[in-house]
Amino acid sequence: PGLADRVKFEIGDIISMVKSGAIKEESFDHFMSLLVFLHIPDRTALLEACYKSLKPGGTFIIEDFAAKPGLEFTAEEKDSLLNVVSAPNVSTIEKYIQDLEAAGFVDIEAVDLTAIWSKWTKARHDLYVESKEQTVKTQGEDIFNSRVKFYKVVDNLFAGNLGGVRITGRKASPLEAKLIAGRKLNFESDGAVVNVVEGKTRERAVKSY
Repeated sequence: PGLADRVKFEIGDIISMVKSGAIKEESFDHFMSLLVFLHIPDRTALLEACYKSLKPGGTFIIEDFAAKPGLEFTAEEKDSLLNVVSAPNVSTIEKYIQDLEAAGFVDIEAVDLTAIWSKWTKARHDLYVESKEQTVKTQGEDIFNSRVKFYKVVDNLFAGNLGGVRITGRKASPLEAKLIAGRKLNFESDGAVVNVVEGKTRERAVKSY
């Protein structure tokens, strides 16, 4: 009953699995990533793998860390992202969209989640500190100290230049992909002329690739 016969769990590296054929190209209708892609160093290869595995017309939703609009990370923030959060690939929203477009995705829309996530990360840190007595009893002081340190770092990052984003988009259908490719063609004149109507001519346009 339910979805048991329709759900299959795969554990592995999607980049390697797509390259090896373990994940077939154009096999998924949709993909979702919630605070995962920030941990993958090679975003280009990751998005290419996602694009290949998605069916034409398939959609996606990504929620991830991103720099707040118009701001850049400090050296301390970069160090915290890399060495505490294990997030080697946090960029601006604009760069994220550029990377998705370079992979081939279209109709991309980004929604800034910074205000919501900033409140949530602060509340998580504050509540965890308040739960020290109970947490130490059930999980030990070492675990408590480790987590409260991590939550504090994330809280500080969101109080600084770190934000959050939800990005949606899709893979173009075959006909749409042809249309998009056609729009990218560069037409220029080769100096020749062709008859347009009797007695009149115009320069002939040629494709440039």
